[in-house]
Amino acid sequence: MKKRCIWTAASVGLVAVVFAPGGAMPQAPAASAASADANQLLLQAIRSNGLTGEGQKPWHIRISFDVAAAFLQDADTGTIEEWWISDTHYKRTITGKTFTQTQYGTESGLKRAGVRSAAPPIYSNVLNAVIRPINIPEDAVPSLSVNQAERKVGDARFSCLATEMGKTTPTTVKAPPWIYCLDADHPILRMGAAPNGSGRDFRNHIVLFEGRYIAKQVEYTLDVPGGHNPQRIWSVQVEQLEGLKDEDAKQIDPPPGTPVAPAKVTLSGKEAKALLLNHPMPEYPAIAKVLQASGDVVCKVWVDVDGHVINAGLVSGPLTLQGTALDALRKWTFKPVQANGDAAEMETTITIRFQIVSPGSLSTVVRLVE
Repeated sequence: MKKRCIWTAASVGLVAVVFAPGGAMPQAPAASAASADANQLLLQAIRSNGLTGEGQKPWHIRISFDVAAAFLQDADTGTIEEWWISDTHYKRTITGKTFTQTQYGTESGLKRAGVRSAAPPIYSNVLNAVIRPINIPEDAVPSLSVNQAERKVGDARFSCLATEMGKTTPTTVKAPPWIYCLDADHPILRMGAAPNGSGRDFRNHIVLFEGRYIAKQVEYTLDVPGGHNPQRIWSVQVEQLEGLKDEDAKQIDPPPGTPVAPAKVTLSGKEAKALLLNHPMPEYPAIAKVLQASGDVVCKVWVDVDGHVINAGLVSGPLTLQGTALDALRKWTFKPVQANGDAAEMETTITIRFQIVSPGSLSTVVRLVE
C-alpha cells in the first residue's frame, strides 16, 4: 500500500512524495537503456546525495536507529553520532543496546575505544544510508554498466538506474545490480531496490544541507518467505545535522594511548575454507523442500582476531534458504590470521549450495562451494 503526503521545502524548491513500506517499487530498467548519459547521471547523483566527497565542509550528525529482529539478527536500538572533517579525520560514537564503541579516523589508521573488535556491519549500514547512500567510488563509475529508464509510482516520476560492476577480481563477488531511483527533475535519491524486489529502501523528508540532498528518514524492508508484506529490517532518523563547530573540532582527536584497530585481511572463499576449524552446515529447511527451492546462498562474513564470526550478511540467494545459511555461518570458527606479523581481522565471501538430489524423495545435499 502506498501513502502520499505533500510537503514543500523552500530551500530545495521541490515537492516530495512520502512512501510507506510495502509501497510499489519501479521495476529494473531494461538492459537496452544503457548509455553514457546514465553513467553521468549516476555520477551526478553520487556527488549530490550524502555527506562525503570532494569539497565537503566539516559536519556533525546524530542519528537514531531501530533494527528489527530478522534473519536471526538481534533487535537493537540506539544512536550514532559523528564529527567529520575528512575520511581520515573524524570521531564516531556508536551506542547500541549491547555494543558501545568510539571510532577515530586518523592519518595512521582507524583507532577504537570501548569494544575492541570491529563493529557489526549493521551500524555502518544505517549510517551510510544517510551519509553515503550511493556507496560507489566516483572513479569506478566509468567501469559500470548502468541502465536507465523512466518510471512512475502513482503520480510521481523517477529516473531509475540499475548498476552492475563491469569488472571483478578473484577476491570479490559480482553482486547483483542495485536500482537507484532519482527524482525525475532533480538528482535526488528517493528509493533503492534489489532488482528481484526482495530488498527496498525508502528515503523521506529530503533536506538540502551544504548543497547536498540528505534523507532525514530512511527505512529498509525485505521480503521474507511466507510473508504477505515486506518486513522492516531497520529504520533511521536524523536527529541533528549541522556544520562542525570550532569547539567540537578540538575534541575529534583520540586520547593518548588509543590503540590502532587491527588490520583487515580480505580472503577468497577458497582461502578462507582452508582456515576453517569448525563449520556446522545448515539444515535444509522443510519449507524449502516442499517448494523445491535450491541454489547458492552467498554471504559476506566478518571474523575477529580470534577467528570467531562477528557477523554474516546476505549477498544473494533464494529467500527460503537465507535464514538457515546465516544462522550456521555465525557459529563458524576460523584459524586466526595475521597481517605483517600482527593479529588481523578477516573478511571473506562464503557460498553454501543447497541441492535437491532426488525431487521425488526430497533427498538433499548442502555443501560449501569454493
